[in-house]
Amino acid sequence: MAKILIVDDDGDLRTLYGLCFLRRGHSIVAASNGAAGLTCVTAQAPDLVITDVNMPVSAQPPRGMDGLDLLRHLRANGHRDLPVIVLTARSDQRVAAAAAGADAFLVKPVPLRELAEVAELLIEGRRAPHAAR
Repeated sequence: MAKILIVDDDGDLRTLYGLCFLRRGHSIVAASNGAAGLTCVTAQAPDLVITDVNMPVSAQPPRGMDGLDLLRHLRANGHRDLPVIVLTARSDQRVAAAAAGADAFLVKPVPLRELAEVAELLIEGRRAPHAAR
């Protein structure tokens, strides 16, 4: 069983993805934006992060974070080995996601089976003692 953090501003999608992983025996932590997701990573130590890219970002303090901001922050601050799946409706964000350090990139609407299979591969890869990084 793994702990999976789902970061998406769409509450219905957070619920849908969460149910998908709960049925597979995983525990779920959810956040509605990148800043809240970052707090969850620190407090909850998830085994995998699934984040949407496009989330509202406020110019007013406290400034919000979109999914790529979250990913860049994780990679720059000690979470290089934490697997992150990036989800977005825009396929043109693939290069930006890869440059930020995404382990996987899926275009919405993503089939739940595909999301679950990619997540399982990343979780198992993280647990394998010989996993290449």
